Amino acid sequence: MTSLNDIAVTPEDAKLITQFHTELMADKMELCGRCQQRWFNMELQKDDNGVEVCQACRRRDMPSKRNQPGQPPLPYFYSAANKLDFGEVPPQLAQLGELTPVEEMLIARVHVHVQVLTVRGAQYKYRGHVVHFLRDVGKVYSQLPCLARDLEIIILRPSNTADHQHLQRQFRRQFVVRRKVVTAWLIFLRQHHPGYRDVEVDQAALEALPEYGDLMDQLPIHEVDEAPVDPNDPVENVDFEDQEVAAVPNMVVNDRELDLLRDQLAGEVQIHDPMEAQLPRQAQPAAEAPLAQAHLVMPEIHSTPLSEFNRSQALLSLTFPSLYPEGKGEFVMPRQRSIDYDVYLRHAMRWRDGRFARHPRFRFVAFNTLMRRQISVRSTFFCKRHEQLNPEPLDINALKDAFRNETPEGRRLLESIVRWTGSIRGTRAYWGVKLQELLAMAYALKCSSAFITFSAADNHWHSLHRHMPRYQEWLAADELHRMRISVANLRDNPHISAFHFHRRQQLFVKLLLGGKFNLVEHWDRLEWQGRGSPHSHGLYWFLGAHLPDMSSEESRETFAKFWGIHVHALNPETNRQMPVGEANPLRAIPGLEDEPTFLLLSMVIYSLITIVAQANSNITDTQPGTAPPLQ
Repeated sequence: MTSLNDIAVTPEDAKLITQFHTELMADKMELCGRCQQRWFNMELQKDDNGVEVCQACRRRDMPSKRNQPGQPPLPYFYSAANKLDFGEVPPQLAQLGELTPVEEMLIARVHVHVQVLTVRGAQYKYRGHVVHFLRDVGKVYSQLPCLARDLEIIILRPSNTADHQHLQRQFRRQFVVRRKVVTAWLIFLRQHHPGYRDVEVDQAALEALPEYGDLMDQLPIHEVDEAPVDPNDPVENVDFEDQEVAAVPNMVVNDRELDLLRDQLAGEVQIHDPMEAQLPRQAQPAAEAPLAQAHLVMPEIHSTPLSEFNRSQALLSLTFPSLYPEGKGEFVMPRQRSIDYDVYLRHAMRWRDGRFARHPRFRFVAFNTLMRRQISVRSTFFCKRHEQLNPEPLDINALKDAFRNETPEGRRLLESIVRWTGSIRGTRAYWGVKLQELLAMAYALKCSSAFITFSAADNHWHSLHRHMPRYQEWLAADELHRMRISVANLRDNPHISAFHFHRRQQLFVKLLLGGKFNLVEHWDRLEWQGRGSPHSHGLYWFLGAHLPDMSSEESRETFAKFWGIHVHALNPETNRQMPVGEANPLRAIPGLEDEPTFLLLSMVIYSLITIVAQANSNITDTQPGTAPPLQ
């Protein structure tokens, strides 16, 4: 008879599981002393000065890339001399604590998105929902702080909010304002940030801010239908900082792109101003709008798409002053050694103190501007040909004639020109290309495949949270507080979470699927949930596995026999009851010495059945401590 203490897998499988966890636990985060990036497995080596330098820096700073005949050596790539050192937040500002989202918006010169917040009820566990709608222009302010009514924030609130603290307390902390903190930041920015030197501080607006209070009631609030509230939910058990956050990128193509195509055909390069200037509160004509310092030329009011990257314009340091308190490392700065925008963003997200990755809005604006730059650089134009309307082959002379001559035929030709973005990750055209690739693989690979979904239990992965801040506190906390720390870590460190998920999936595919099932090819797609957790859907092809041919009894038996070796539906304890004090194994912190016994399998099955039963409203007669029947 099988004992519950026996190993529930074969010795070969146990060895694969151990290898998986051993390799995963070997990952470690390291700090490069040259680029100041903190990241995984950087292969550090000491240079001639005893500084530990990562492999990427060693490649970029090879003598062949720095030394020039008859000239001094070029600076290290990620150095302050090359304007890629972001510096620290000055102590006098750091001691004030991090700016709240609304405090930073009040002192930001450039605003590039509209924010919509939805207060939600018990069905969403009182987890608020935030959507950032990115725009193709930025509003530039020359007087700060902004007025609360100028902030582009919209709040959707249930009509019964006044009756329930569960609804009233959502988002409150985001809108807390401390007048002394706002004042201190504005004074520092004017003295040290080149883009703030000509800013006029509006004393009346400063005095209107509360000493310590929130501005939520001064913002546009739209009442919606009542939200359900469970009076039995203790307010103190609700984590009001746990919110679902998303962004809608702005990649709209408009008529100005025809101007871009015309310039390309004519061999001209036309550069547009990237931002829309906001007039001072005492309105004056656009022609008299004040200009900023040399590195920031304030353009007149107009809308210009796909142009955040004019090298004479600053964007990031004026949108997120808390990340660039002295304007150091701004992307548009002139450098001896130039840097691509995607490399720049990766450098920022891995910066040693984590402030860029932790910022709640930087990641969305960075992604949107990166996508727009890729569209402007890597996308191409193509003309949809119609056999009846455009029977003749199209050449460059026909396009030039269409631009020069305002004829119906020419206009029809121009209207048939569209951008092709098949090489831009995330666009509809890109996924259209990937669909064709997947179909080709499905037809070409003559072996069995499996559709597999990888989901993240990232609130509980010890292998993940040992890389996160507050790790020791996470280890010692009870289940409720550990969950809160997990939620905060995942929200503030999405780059670490995404890397670890990718690493786990990579190891699982290589060691388990490849080593055990003879994997020959796979295709998968990553997606992210509202709370920031990734998951993956994919097709995996196995050489030697039987095709799912259900046309005959013999083929069905062959298929079942092959997979029946690997897939079981055995519950070791069908009448199991949870002993008093037994922890949920799905939330336990495992160790490498833990063995996959039948007892652990039984505990996991019991926990899963209980979770399903609690979520299923049709099961009402389950007694406490007794597992419902396995469906």
